[in-house]
Amino acid sequence: MPSSYPAGYDSLAKPGASTQEDAAGFEHDVVHTKAAEAIEAVQAELGLDPAGASATVKARLDALDTTVSGKAASSHSHTPADVTGTAVITSDARLSDARTPTAHASTHLPSGSDPLTTAAGSTQAFGDAAATGTANSLARSDHKHAMPAAPTAASVGALGATAAAGGDLSGNYPNPAVAKINGVAVTGTPSTGQVITATGASDATWQTPSGGGGSGSVVDLARTFLPILRVR
Repeated sequence: MPSSYPAGYDSLAKPGASTQEDAAGFEHDVVHTKAAEAIEAVQAELGLDPAGASATVKARLDALDTTVSGKAASSHSHTPADVTGTAVITSDARLSDARTPTAHASTHLPSGSDPLTTAAGSTQAFGDAAATGTANSLARSDHKHAMPAAPTAASVGALGATAAAGGDLSGNYPNPAVAKINGVAVTGTPSTGQVITATGASDATWQTPSGGGGSGSVVDLARTFLPILRVR
C-alpha cells in the first residue's frame, strides 16, 4: 500500500521488544516497505536541497515567516469598509467627467503656477504674407514686433536716385518733370493768359483762348480743356 503522505499521515507499524518476527501486522517485508515508501514521499515533497542557503529546512521556513509576516498576498482585494479615512470608490460622482472644471485661468498667466509659454514676436519684413505660424508659444497682448529698417534709395530699387521716370513724367527721380497729361504731350512755353489747347488726339500746346487777351469766357475755357482733361 503506497504512502498517504503528503495528503495524510502514514500509520506505520512499530514492533516492540516482544513482537514476534513476521507476526500478523508486523510482517518483516511489509514493515520495511511501508517505512521506505514514507521516506520517499517526504523526499518528493521537500525536493532536493530543501534547506537552501539556510542551515536547516526549519531555519529556512522561519526566515520566510519573518519576511512575509504582516504582508498581504500578491492577489487580494479590499472593500470600502476596509479603508480607514477618506477613499474614492467606483460609484463616487467625483469620478465623472461631467463636472465643470474649477476656474483656474490665473494659473496659466506668465506669473501663474502653470504658465503658458510666451515669446517675443518675430521681426516683420516688407512683403511678408499673413500666416498662422507654427510656434507653440504665445505673445502677450501688449507685445511689440520689431520693424525692419527704414528704406533707402538702394533698397527701393526702381525709385532710386538715378531711376528714370515713366508714364506722364520725364527725367529721373527724385525730381521728374510733368511731360504729359493723361498721355497727351504738352509742348511749348506758356505766356500770360494762355491755356493748354489740344492740337491733336495725343498733342497739346499753350495757346491764347478764343477771344484774345487771355480773357476767354468760361465756355471758351471748357471747350479748350474738355478734349484733354478726361475723367478716369
